[in-house]
Formats: sequence, structure tokens, C-alpha cells
Amino acid sequence: MVKYKYNSLVEFKFDNPKEYRFLKKTKQIERLCKDMGWFFVINKPAGYWTKERCIEESRKFNSKFEWFKSSFGSYKAAKKNGWYEECVANICNVKRKIKIKNNDKV
Repeated sequence: MVKYKYNSLVEFKFDNPKEYRFLKKTKQIERLCKDMGWFFVINKPAGYWTKERCIEESRKFNSKFEWFKSSFGSYKAAKKNGWYEECVANICNVKRKIKIKNNDKV
């Protein structure tokens, strides 16, 4: 089969746009990725990232860069909707708590 020539889904998509669209439309793209060992990201539906979800997601990370790198969708939604400062405040609070704990131990 043609798919064995490619090392990633991006390569397959670039060389075979019609086949890619067909597989995506018939919801077989995930199966192809699983069979080939390719990485496939399922996008969140529109409107998924609410203010509360973005704040909750940002709490999982110790830095803004880590949040940006690991959860770009929530990062982008927070920036776009004006919740970024509130989410960043939660990240900073985690860092401050760690510093305070470390200073108390000394």
C-alpha cells in the first residue's frame, strides 16, 4: 500500500490530499495513524476552552512556557479571550508557594 512510503501523517497528507480527505471524512484517519504508529491529535470542539477550563489547565504547569508548550489550545484561548493574566496568576502562585515552602525549611 502507498501509506508504507511515509514516516508521518504530514508526509502522507502532503503527497495524497484526496486520500487524506477521504480518510478523514470517513473517520478512518485515526485507524491509519494507529496502524502506522503515527501521532494524531484530536482537536477539542469549538467553545471547549472556557475561562474556568483555561484556569484549571494552567494550574497544571510551573511556568508560562511549559503551559504554552504543553497545552497550546488553552493558552491560545486565554490570550484571545483576555483571560491570560488570570491564568498566569495561578501559575505564579504555584511558584510562590514552592519558594515559601523552601524558605520555611531553611
